[in-house]
Amino acid sequence: METKQQEQKKSNVNKVLILIIALLTVFCGVLVWQYIELNKAVKVEVTEKLEVTEEKDALTVELENMLSEYDNLQSNNQTLQGEMDMQREKIEELLKEVEKNKGNTAMMHKYKKETETLRKIMHNYVVTIDSLNTLNQNLKTENVQAYAKISLQQTKFEELNKEKTNLVQRVENASILSAISAVGTAVTYKSSGKESETNRAKKAEKIKVCFTLGENKIAEKGTREVFVRILSPEGKVLAEGADDNYMFSFDGIRGLYSAKRNVEYQNEVITGCAYFTVKETEILPSGLYVADIYADKAKIGSVNFELK
Repeated sequence: METKQQEQKKSNVNKVLILIIALLTVFCGVLVWQYIELNKAVKVEVTEKLEVTEEKDALTVELENMLSEYDNLQSNNQTLQGEMDMQREKIEELLKEVEKNKGNTAMMHKYKKETETLRKIMHNYVVTIDSLNTLNQNLKTENVQAYAKISLQQTKFEELNKEKTNLVQRVENASILSAISAVGTAVTYKSSGKESETNRAKKAEKIKVCFTLGENKIAEKGTREVFVRILSPEGKVLAEGADDNYMFSFDGIRGLYSAKRNVEYQNEVITGCAYFTVKETEILPSGLYVADIYADKAKIGSVNFELK
């Protein structure tokens, strides 16, 4: 009879272990999927910002080139010269507007159309002046200098594009710190002081959350504060206190944390554990617990675990 009970108990334990392993496997899959989706979102956002920046830089180069060309367009006709001066002022004003609204995609499209119109107007002036005047040698020399300046600006623009390409590559290889795996469990202590894991809520003396930070060659090396925020089955944050000493900043707000751990991050995989101490007068409720992991004021991982 006693042997059957032991076998039944062992069978139940095995079932629980299988269930926990299955849940951890599913959770790790979800973490990987979230990590991939986050990287996609970061790449899309960075690409959009770079496209707007490139369009702004292209407009700036184009408008500055037009100013340089206007510097070399001179006419003895006062009316024609006055009109060209007015166009030059419009270009200078547009340059200021481009710089002022450099992050606005819609405005960049509007400025591009205005630049095309200004370019056509300037082209008409060039044709008109060519038809009215025969360029002298000095004007030819000035044109050579102007085009040399344009060539230099074009070279700078190409170099800027190369730098941006390198930046995109760096962004693709970089991300914030990520907890590539995490495990949460309750622990109790024997009289010898040895730690023992348990899935029984009423026996829990502490909750232990262990995490593994992934390799990141771009992240800054040094001490990192890793915070763990544990939610009980009722949705309550487990915390050892309620004042500011037990709060931290994350996602633009401040809130309670359950435990924290300092790790020396050296751009390589590193594992650490943080402990929440259960008050002697408190018995934890049974059910599903959620432990969210934060570093650098951002959520980097999460793990679910059940206490019975």
